Amino acid sequence: MTSSVDDADILGIVVLARHGDRILSYQNPVNYESSYTSITPVGETQARLLGSLLRSRYIARSSSSAVQGLSDTAYVDGQAAIFADASGEENVTFDTALAVTQGLWPATNASNITLAEGSVVRSPLDGYQYVPIEMIRPDNAVFLDGWTDCLKFLEELDNFYDSSAFAIKARETAEFRQSLQRFIGQSRTTALQNMWNIYDYLDVNSRYNATFAASLDLNTLGATRELASWLLLNSFSDAEPDSIVNVAGRTFIPHLLASMGRISNAADALKFVHYSASFKPFIPLFRMLNVTALHPELTSVVDFTGSVAFEVRRPRSPAVSTDFHIRMVFKNGTEDKDFIPYPMFDRQAGDFDVPLAEFRARLEVRRPSTFTMWERREADIFCQQKYGIRDTADWCDACATYSDRGCDVIRLAEQARQRPQCLAAGRDTLSPLAAGFIGVGATLAFIGFVLGLMTAFGMVNWFGRKRPTSMRRRSTSVSQMVVNIAKKKPVGGDTESGRGVVPDDREFEMMDDVSVKSGHHGLGKEITVKY
Repeated sequence: MTSSVDDADILGIVVLARHGDRILSYQNPVNYESSYTSITPVGETQARLLGSLLRSRYIARSSSSAVQGLSDTAYVDGQAAIFADASGEENVTFDTALAVTQGLWPATNASNITLAEGSVVRSPLDGYQYVPIEMIRPDNAVFLDGWTDCLKFLEELDNFYDSSAFAIKARETAEFRQSLQRFIGQSRTTALQNMWNIYDYLDVNSRYNATFAASLDLNTLGATRELASWLLLNSFSDAEPDSIVNVAGRTFIPHLLASMGRISNAADALKFVHYSASFKPFIPLFRMLNVTALHPELTSVVDFTGSVAFEVRRPRSPAVSTDFHIRMVFKNGTEDKDFIPYPMFDRQAGDFDVPLAEFRARLEVRRPSTFTMWERREADIFCQQKYGIRDTADWCDACATYSDRGCDVIRLAEQARQRPQCLAAGRDTLSPLAAGFIGVGATLAFIGFVLGLMTAFGMVNWFGRKRPTSMRRRSTSVSQMVVNIAKKKPVGGDTESGRGVVPDDREFEMMDDVSVKSGHHGLGKEITVKY
């Protein structure tokens, strides 16, 4: 049975929005790292309009979709959380989030304070509301840019470029791509790997260059967008939900579920969560939700300020259901005038609502997994695997990334911990008491290991004896020494063996015989692209 907007209360929403219009931004086809870019006044206007639409739909008391308990007069700390991706396009995503908040919570007379002598002081700009925005930096969290530095993702991207499907598409589109040379100039490549950059070049110039716009027909622009969307769909998503190709969606899912959990908790004040990001998380997310089965148009790259909102709903009549439900609505930039509901998980047209328990189960499918040193200690997570990548430690494991984004430090911490054993059903066979003894033993063993190293290299002298002068020593800290060991570097920092720290463009040895070349992760072919 499907519930309409009139027979359910909306307890809160979680919004993922692409940033607003910006100037040109080059995306490296090798790893999809972005060049510097900045938002335009058009983008700022788009974002503010998005905020105004969200306000009229979910905050205004006159709306039938108004979120229950969300203040409609002024921003209330604790009721809302705003996040912005601080990776390659951080200036654009932050400015987008800022403009969205201006539409959500416009200037108000309520933003004032009364002084002791009786006068009232209102916030600047006629009562402008300063809404906090949390910047999510790549070195601190992975949930808005999980593909960056993910070695397994880069490996799969390289495999895609080498696939027969890619070769066939390249042959089929060779003539069309060659025809684009006159628009982009001879210094830029029309290689299929570069199609997103080609489309972005045509799109931006068609909006801001009158001479260029007059020479470019809409059919050519549309065909270029379609080919770029094909490239990105296959670069960032896979039919298998647990594929690392879906990493941009898999890192976002745990935060999506956590936000829904908080909203459905009556003791939590949170009602509104907004994420400002690039287009990349949308691609695997829609595919993992099985939205594209009935709506293949959602496989195309979302427009600027394209936004998907997940409504946490509860039927007003207990006779209908006492469960929380999730409804997904989507607005593709300025192309759509309002949010449109879409069925998820292969549901039929018109069947929009999914029980929260089912929604969570669909994205948290568990199955037995092979133990690795990266798996979590908790028995229900340690013994089983989920689609979602919860945190940086999970990400390091899933991506086989051993040094970037703090993975080297995390790995050392994981190596020092004793792992429990699990039954076939995926439960911990150790009692809490036994696990506690093991934990203490592992800690003591690690301390002994470090003290042994310190003794061996002259950092500690238990018997007052002087070390032979022939032993070379380096001023290396204990923590750095342990990190060096994990990376198989000489403990004292000696580089004469040819391993450890080496000049750029040389191979160096990592854990588990993973060979990495500095400069482009050592995965696949070096692609030289002029843009």
